[in-house]
Amino acid sequence: MNAAEIKKCVRAFIKRWQDHESEISGYMGFWIDLLQNVYGVSDAIDVIKFQKPVKLVNTCLIDGYIAATRVLIEHKSSKIDLSKKYRQSDETYCTPYEQAKRYANALPYSEKPRFIVCCNYQQFWVYDQENPQDAPYIIELKNLEQDYPRLSFLANLDEVHLNRQTALTMQAGTLVGRIYDALHQQYQDKDSPEACTGVKEILCKPLTSDH
Repeated sequence: MNAAEIKKCVRAFIKRWQDHESEISGYMGFWIDLLQNVYGVSDAIDVIKFQKPVKLVNTCLIDGYIAATRVLIEHKSSKIDLSKKYRQSDETYCTPYEQAKRYANALPYSEKPRFIVCCNYQQFWVYDQENPQDAPYIIELKNLEQDYPRLSFLANLDEVHLNRQTALTMQAGTLVGRIYDALHQQYQDKDSPEACTGVKEILCKPLTSDH
């Protein structure tokens, strides 16, 4: 899909879920819809595992887990404030992230998540475990048409990284081309061997410092 088609799908997704409230009655459909119709995961129902058991004092259930991209999901109803603490079954009080973090800590090392996503239909709070001290970045459902690339790690982490590196390489190549053209303009006879050789020598000369 091109960008226009993706944005059309995102708008439809927002419309379907903007008024949804109940955690239990719809969250599985919400995530399958997001993965399949926004991020193009054709086998979304097989990619995301719901109700994954994890052993704490008692056996608990992780709402959603995507093994391929190492994402753990804690999903709440739209009435839940993701910044507040709520009483758990063991009588402790945790925020949704603290609850999810307990689950993550109890998983085998090979299943530790890279990302923890807390969601209440209206907001996605994304915690990157590579930077555990950082505040989450928050994506509003109503703004997903602009912000959907920020959740693309859900579908393919390696591809997102590759695309970012490719974009940087293309930008660098464009910059070098502009520098070459600017230097080339300094020669009266732009097609002479001296012009071409001179420009290449400048571009290829290693950087040195007198300090």
